[in-house]
Amino acid sequence: NIESFYGQCCNLIFDLEGGYYFQNRYGIVASAGIFSQHGTAVGLASGASSGEQFVLTLIPMTVGGAFHGEFVPHQIVVPVVKAGLDTVYFRENDGGSIVKGVKYGLHGGGGVQLSLNKLDDNEEGFTGGLFKDVYLTLEAEYRWINSFGASGLDLSGPVYSAGLLMEF
Repeated sequence: NIESFYGQCCNLIFDLEGGYYFQNRYGIVASAGIFSQHGTAVGLASGASSGEQFVLTLIPMTVGGAFHGEFVPHQIVVPVVKAGLDTVYFRENDGGSIVKGVKYGLHGGGGVQLSLNKLDDNEEGFTGGLFKDVYLTLEAEYRWINSFGASGLDLSGPVYSAGLLMEF
């Protein structure tokens, strides 16, 4: 449904993720983010723009597990696999009425983490010992967020991300 208003590409979600890794491989991770965008409503029958403006805000939250495939210290390319549970709070304001609620679902995916440690020649660790390791992350996942087949808003689809992972 959202593709009709925003298109399929490049709808940015700003997200912060944190977690704890056991044995530097097995992680418990949680994240929270925000997506907010203005759109123009379209007619159901014609698909033409109606001129009415609305704002859709999503607050996605996840909790899950991750496998960080670092097999040797300071490995340059590290594979990662993630899966978990999702909750998304949504709120749509069309200037006169507000529709809000919560959707639940699952996610799974993976990617690579590229070590940036070679860019810093400091013997104390990356940025003078502030971080143990720093990685550029590139990930893709699929999110099934439709309250397990319930009617209404379906937020399912692929999510592609890039970011920084800093290990303390």
